[in-house]
Amino acid sequence: MSKYIKLLEANSIADNDSFLYFLHEKWDFRKDKFIQLCEAIIEITKYDLNQNRFNVIDRRISSSINHIHEYILSIFLCENLFYDIKNLPSYEERLEYVATLNKVVSCYFKGLIIEESIEDGLNECIDLLNSN
Repeated sequence: MSKYIKLLEANSIADNDSFLYFLHEKWDFRKDKFIQLCEAIIEITKYDLNQNRFNVIDRRISSSINHIHEYILSIFLCENLFYDIKNLPSYEERLEYVATLNKVVSCYFKGLIIEESIEDGLNECIDLLNSN
């Protein structure tokens, strides 16, 4: 559990090889780090539910998740930054990333578990977009 919290904290301050570190410091969109972040939030949710903490959430963790969510959305919506970010997905693909992140964050706050693979679901949606 502590590794997921550490990953969340690293993202919260854009540090330590995290998704936000690459996005903010290196201007590099790293899909693998995005998936790792989503999976960490899912694992934290699972842990809370396994501890029978459905109605109680950790405000520090919740604050970090909220901050990360807001930051990613703001980067994705700030079009003048796009030319600088390496490996940035297309607009349509970014919408899928946003939808995935929204789902993960929403499930955390609702106390719901996502059983399907984040990576598989994201790849399926992006493949479908690119086939059209």
